[in-house]
Amino acid sequence: SSTQSVNAAKAWALSFDGRNITTDYDKAHDQSCLLIRCVRQFSGNDNSSKLTTYYVAPNATNGGIGSDDNNGLNGNAPFATIGKAISMMTDAKNYLVVICGAVKGNQTIQNAIPDGSTLTIMGNRGNNADTLNAENNGTSLTINTSVPVFIENLRITGGSNSGIRILNSNAIVTLGLGVIVGDDD
Repeated sequence: SSTQSVNAAKAWALSFDGRNITTDYDKAHDQSCLLIRCVRQFSGNDNSSKLTTYYVAPNATNGGIGSDDNNGLNGNAPFATIGKAISMMTDAKNYLVVICGAVKGNQTIQNAIPDGSTLTIMGNRGNNADTLNAENNGTSLTINTSVPVFIENLRITGGSNSGIRILNSNAIVTLGLGVIVGDDD
């Protein structure tokens, strides 16, 4: 099948071949070239050839361009919340939500994603700059869905109650490469 690619940032390349999301990070400006590759294999999903990507970034109040009035389909018009991206997920597909920068506030994955879907949430750059930060007010990320959720290359911090809270007893949550859950330094 054909490969769909997204250039999420200068150093990141994302591709989807119908069953796998592959992310490559090439830090070419360092003395040693670092290549990080994550491969997410989708299985048991008749819609595995479909990948829909949404972008989330800080809102204007926090120095960003994220707005839930944007279309969220690229880094130039990102949403401000994960909840808005989730509200757009109306078909059983594989979804990717790319976090671009330090997104502040409480983020929620509602129980509204269609059965047969998968959701990957990943940081855009794969470093500590891509964060979900509740700013010591509640939970940074609440997960209330039974579709598989994969989290990669993302720092989750600033939760006064917890960094990640899982409300759905049938939730399947996988923390992949580059996930940091904890307090601010």
